[in-house]
Amino acid sequence: KFHVLCLGLFAALLSTQANAAGRAPADPQGAQAQITAVRALDARTRDLTVRSPAMGMSIPVRVILPPSWDSEPSATFPVLYMLHGGNDDYTSWTRETDIEALSRDADVLVVMPDAGKAGYYSDWFAGGPRWETFHTDQIVRLMEREYPASPSRARVGLSMGGFGALNYAARHRGLFRYVASMHSYADLHHPAASPRPRLGPH
Repeated sequence: KFHVLCLGLFAALLSTQANAAGRAPADPQGAQAQITAVRALDARTRDLTVRSPAMGMSIPVRVILPPSWDSEPSATFPVLYMLHGGNDDYTSWTRETDIEALSRDADVLVVMPDAGKAGYYSDWFAGGPRWETFHTDQIVRLMEREYPASPSRARVGLSMGGFGALNYAARHRGLFRYVASMHSYADLHHPAASPRPRLGPH
């Protein structure tokens, strides 16, 4: 199912690249993320260290470059953002799946940002981390500025990341052309997603 989903997203992004999605929402604080370090893992995979004003710290982001990255330096590429689950990190998609092989024949930029342990893809209250701003504003703008990403975007997530993908698409209408969720709660108000007290014997 993962193979079918990813291949379907690649095909959809490539067939609709000319039809741009919406612009990333501007961070009200107006600050931009910056790449402070790049480490090449292989011919196409890069680990970026991204200094994020929204987070107040550096966040790791893994990127898989499109196959024609070197041969078409003036091209822009559609982007697939992949969001990890709650007890994992930005390395999970390359560690647990064959996304590198699946993307070998698709001219799509694959971006896998970290989201913290149980960060839940949200801007926290009272000066806490601003994951939503980082993922929907700063990373999107950074990829378009430093890695020529086109405005044709999709998001897919697993578990907590699936919730994040759906939540971001709902809260930022038009920012993504496609969104997919795997094994996640779509509604945190659903009784199955709410913790329930366990009643012992009286």
